Amino acid sequence: MPKKIAFVDLLFNYPPDGGSWVDEYEIASRLQKHGHDICLFLPDFTRYTNRGVIKVSLPFQVKHINFSRYSFNRYSVPERFMKALEEYNPDYVVICDGYFLKPFLVNRIAQKYKVILRFYAYEIICGMNNHFQPQLKRNCNWNIFKNPFICWGCVNWNLRTPTNFIKLFFEFNLYPLQMHFAQEYLASMAFFPDYPSKVKKALKAAHQIIVYNQHLADIIRPYNQHIQITPSGIDINRFQPKENYANPGIKKILLSGRINDPVKGLNVVRDALRELWKKRQDFQLLITTDHSFFVTEPFMQKTGWLKPEELPELYRSCDISLVPSYWREAFGITALESMASGLPVIASDTGGLHHTIENGLSGIHVTPGDPKMLQNKIEELLDNESLRIQLGKNARKRVESLYNWDSIVEQYYVPLFES
Repeated sequence: MPKKIAFVDLLFNYPPDGGSWVDEYEIASRLQKHGHDICLFLPDFTRYTNRGVIKVSLPFQVKHINFSRYSFNRYSVPERFMKALEEYNPDYVVICDGYFLKPFLVNRIAQKYKVILRFYAYEIICGMNNHFQPQLKRNCNWNIFKNPFICWGCVNWNLRTPTNFIKLFFEFNLYPLQMHFAQEYLASMAFFPDYPSKVKKALKAAHQIIVYNQHLADIIRPYNQHIQITPSGIDINRFQPKENYANPGIKKILLSGRINDPVKGLNVVRDALRELWKKRQDFQLLITTDHSFFVTEPFMQKTGWLKPEELPELYRSCDISLVPSYWREAFGITALESMASGLPVIASDTGGLHHTIENGLSGIHVTPGDPKMLQNKIEELLDNESLRIQLGKNARKRVESLYNWDSIVEQYYVPLFES
């Protein structure tokens, strides 16, 4: 029987500038095709980032809820979304992306509706969303339940919260991305002693919780047993391999995604290729970043930040893809896009990447933060065309069988709403 399903997201924009919104769009649009009535609820609040900005026509309903920098807080956000939801009266509410305000949404909405809580990374469990200690360049073993004081200290250090709170108040010298994160931290009062209890309550209140990997599932399980580990997917019709894998010329190595973020591992790639460049100059590194990024090496070339429709052709033009993340990637959509495009992927053996790629069969794993190992594996693929081609073909087959969006939705999401 068709259901009315509300998707609630505090960060969604389209065309997307993040993998979580690709994931959400693909799921919602396929559920709509399956006969369900889908409505996406978004904040109309673009002061610091383009949250809620929709520049194309979407195949489902979208409703915006107006906010200002004063009303986008732990009190008004749950109430305004609840009021809008009551007008729609859904059978299920899927709470998707957001930062510190997510627990308050869950706790309010779960009073009346069945809530499916979706995690895209480590939001609300980790104040920085990545479960990573940037100063030490290592994954973090703390969380908001183990020791909230360590978590608050980490956020305060990385966000420079006292300074940024002053900037927010006076709107002085604002850096948009940092400000939008700091604004939600302040508006949620996530630094108050009651915040961990709000997070626990939200986890317990959820009808179902969906995560990408076992690591996060293990952290959450003491508070809710209804956890579904669900992979992301890929549109295998959009991302296609090139017809001829062989390339006797300059090999193009791709580093795609938010490479300005230190946890993505650009510095490791730079160090690895800097040494390799001393031996050979038969490769080029393509990086997807905006034009403000300063290229420091002769082997680096910027593509600019590309539109979604431009990405498949970029992948097809390349020979090797790198995903050298330091942090436990929740899943790794870049790896999937590369694999669907028939590229051999060299990825850090961490987080979701450990399961997405079969080491030696559909890609290669490297130790996070090890430039020498990365250099050796890149050189191995540069020298061995048959291995490069075979890994790429195996990667495509793996994506077709396990990560096709149509199969993902049929296997994991349709039963969720029709049970």
